[in-house]
Amino acid sequence: MTSEPLTAESIAAEQRRLFLAARSGISAPAAGAVYWLALGIAGFYLPPKTWCLLAFVTSGAIFPLAIALQKPLRANMFVKSALDSMTFPTLLPVMLCFGFTIPAFHVEPQLVPLGLSIGMTMHWPTIGWMYGRTAAFSTHAIVRVLSAVTLWYAFPDYRFSLVPLSTGVVYAATFLYLMYDVAREEKREIPPVSVP
Repeated sequence: MTSEPLTAESIAAEQRRLFLAARSGISAPAAGAVYWLALGIAGFYLPPKTWCLLAFVTSGAIFPLAIALQKPLRANMFVKSALDSMTFPTLLPVMLCFGFTIPAFHVEPQLVPLGLSIGMTMHWPTIGWMYGRTAAFSTHAIVRVLSAVTLWYAFPDYRFSLVPLSTGVVYAATFLYLMYDVAREEKREIPPVSVP
């Protein structure tokens, strides 16, 4: 990569290139939908502490599942980009959410589904910016948080099922929208802009 600063035009071109080359990383929302929907179903059957342990242990499975789904979805989460330096700072808040959810597990396990749903969405707006889709990815985060908080308060007896199910549904809706958005963007004819 070059040390020359990027211009607004070259950033926009790189965002579009990354969006198309990675196909908006659609395998990650697909994997997230599977993870959260499975946790929602498990919430009907498992005791809260067992559910929490399952959620903690399997949260790391989202990434390998996303990698496994890349080929059938024609996605590529490993596209090199001038924006790569943002990846770690973008994902760090997700990792830091466990600094809240693990202590919550020991004090008040009912907070864990809410903490995970909110904490594991912290990277969405920035990932969206990297793809030039801030509005779509931020909408995912906002709808996800509002749904999780609303259901957490409205149905306290079903926090371990409805909160993850709503998160899974938001993931599935986002996946479908991104599939549509990628297909639409692939059909657009835009003259190339050189990226330093």
